[in-house]
Amino acid sequence: MTQATENLELILFGWVDALRRRDPDPIADRLAPDVVWQGLRRGLVCPNRDAVLDNITAGGPVRERVTGIEVSALDDHRVLLGVQLPGVTEFFGETLQGEMFDVFTINEGIIVRIDEFKTRDDALAFAHDTPPSSPASHDQDANQPSVSDGPRVERIVPILNVSDIHASMAWFEKLGWDRGFEWKADPSDDAPGFGAVETGGCEIFLCRDGQGSRGKGANRSTFGPDGDETSDKGVWMSIWVNDVDTIHQRCVAEGLEITHPPTDEPWGVREFHVRHPDGHVFRISSYL
Repeated sequence: MTQATENLELILFGWVDALRRRDPDPIADRLAPDVVWQGLRRGLVCPNRDAVLDNITAGGPVRERVTGIEVSALDDHRVLLGVQLPGVTEFFGETLQGEMFDVFTINEGIIVRIDEFKTRDDALAFAHDTPPSSPASHDQDANQPSVSDGPRVERIVPILNVSDIHASMAWFEKLGWDRGFEWKADPSDDAPGFGAVETGGCEIFLCRDGQGSRGKGANRSTFGPDGDETSDKGVWMSIWVNDVDTIHQRCVAEGLEITHPPTDEPWGVREFHVRHPDGHVFRISSYL
């Protein structure tokens, strides 16, 4: 039996059965102690095995609406589980289209991470763009500390100072991103002061009038002979994608400001630049 087949059976006969019965026992010993179940929004997370087991036991009305499942091995470490949820349009404040997808990362028969997505495309993009963590070696010297010992960085989320949360969310939607959460310090406020946009497993926070600087320069180019890399007072960010030219075409069609056309750069990267109205510059890049 191949590793991919073993992983498929683990999810189909272990995980799915545990959810169906609300009985975590069949899957408990196949979960890493520090397994993370990342939900549709960053605040929806089970940070360890005990939390995952509690979630399985708790069940919920959404799980009772499942009418079909899809299980497929993406590689030797990743399994995709999709569930059909006819009529379900909301889950913990997140909009759904009657389906949900989980990507399981499995190392040597142990589930080490679960990432949840609204669409199959987002799940597959995450699996394609995010390499699975390497399994720990069984031959590791007992006197050598594990790479997971002690504090570690789990993710980095940039924060952009913007003039308008909703306008910025709309701008990112033109770039192909999705709206995430939004937050008001006072429920009576007319507009949110904080929010997020997201795509696949990536997220950017937006803060109105704070947490950094902003300001669009008078320059028309950000690279090249006439380029000016200092006039914009916002953040420069490198976003790595699998198809620079398709995203560039989308930006042009949506009327976004291109400050550097798609170019094969001498450092082995093809990239173009698109500028946010508040002076944040995004280098959309892929390796040649």
